[in-house]
Amino acid sequence: ANAAPPARPLDRRLARGQVLSRSRKVKGFGVPRFIVQALVNAPPAKVWERLSDCRRLSKILMNVEQLQVLRETKRTQRCRMVFGTPFPYSDITSELDYTRASRDGGFKLSFSLHKGDYLRNRGSWTLTPVGPTGQQTLVRYDLHTVPDLAAPDSMVTWSTRRALTKMMVKLQKLFP
Repeated sequence: ANAAPPARPLDRRLARGQVLSRSRKVKGFGVPRFIVQALVNAPPAKVWERLSDCRRLSKILMNVEQLQVLRETKRTQRCRMVFGTPFPYSDITSELDYTRASRDGGFKLSFSLHKGDYLRNRGSWTLTPVGPTGQQTLVRYDLHTVPDLAAPDSMVTWSTRRALTKMMVKLQKLFP
């Protein structure tokens, strides 16, 4: 049988509690894809309890004004969310399809836009056990979201990066 590859050492900044964020250009879009990572002081199963149901996501997502589950099965959800935006913009709505999966002690929640006020909105949460006994979780949030707003791409990029960092800090604070 093949042995699992050795685990990569955890980035020192993550170990100190920092939120790491990077972006990648996406062909055809002025707004990049974001990858945000943070270390959470709880095992993946506990973090999964907070993230695997869109009803609980409103506790960490920024500016959620309304949330409704439209459809649900054991592995999927369709959720309608309304996000508040600053004046002079109108609130933006999305219906996202979520799919849950688990593997090797970790979890993944993928989502894609069903309909809403976005040109694109898709991504995933990935939870990976960390440490000799898996008592911490490396949380990775991968997102490409392009709201259909008459706003400069630079403003959307700046506000998205800021909101994602705040979101990860909120998630870390749920597990002190």
